[in-house]
Amino acid sequence: MTPRLNVSLLVIAMLIGLPFYWLMIDNRPGNPEARPVTIVQLRTLAASIPGEPPSRIAFEAVAWKQRVRALSAAGRGLRPDRYYIFAYRLERPGKPPIVIDTGITRKRADDLEFGWYDQQAQARVVSALLDASNVVTLGPGGNHTGGLRLLSHIAPEQAHALASATRKNASSGPYAIAPGVVVIPTPDRLRGTTLVYVRRADGAEFVFAGDLSPTRWNIDEMRAPARLATRFSIREDRQAVFDWLHTVRLLKAQAPPLTIVSGNRIPADRGLRHGFAKARARKQAGGNHAISALSGSPKAR
Repeated sequence: MTPRLNVSLLVIAMLIGLPFYWLMIDNRPGNPEARPVTIVQLRTLAASIPGEPPSRIAFEAVAWKQRVRALSAAGRGLRPDRYYIFAYRLERPGKPPIVIDTGITRKRADDLEFGWYDQQAQARVVSALLDASNVVTLGPGGNHTGGLRLLSHIAPEQAHALASATRKNASSGPYAIAPGVVVIPTPDRLRGTTLVYVRRADGAEFVFAGDLSPTRWNIDEMRAPARLATRFSIREDRQAVFDWLHTVRLLKAQAPPLTIVSGNRIPADRGLRHGFAKARARKQAGGNHAISALSGSPKAR
């Protein structure tokens, strides 16, 4: 090959390769700084409200699609993996449940090219919201708030009350919302993002990591999602993402049995039950029918 051709190929390779590396592979964390959150603090807050903590935790998988691994964890390659949308129900004896995340509407799922959508699972999530005393969304987008949108068509006052309860001032740091349940705001990552710490009645501890850790690699290998996701899609502060990943890793080091529940992967068998409990009998007569129909109807989109 001629020198001119060699130079041309080198320039083309650099024009393609450097942006690809920066957008999809580069994972330099800089110097992450831990936030002032400790496992002792979370346990103290979890015990600060009298009463029984959650006895069981259940999850529903509402939708999934194939997604390139690097979009969830930079440098993890272009192989596709399943990327799920979940909702979680904290079941409490004799008390209304608490719901973490609320699913996604069919319209939003279609817009984001989710190839699989479980209308019945989403209906069960909305039924859980009808019974819930609290709801915590791990992020501000439609991937987290779809169930509240659906609920607003059925019970607008309740949907408004639940949504309003999630808007507590995040500047105060972690705060308890029920026995064994602590919300950890992470507004420096992205406004409206949170983590949730749960200490179950049997002493098992969980951190629901949401979009901070879509997969186990984010925490295990200190990998942020690729810049293509954090800068051009959800627009998270990348350095704050690394800071919070470092913080969660320290929580895990302080309490090795702590389970980190990744935001978009099927939870490992650590005591999380697949499938919500049935709604109360008074809800089942006609309510579930309406919810199920609404999940797939044009007006809910």
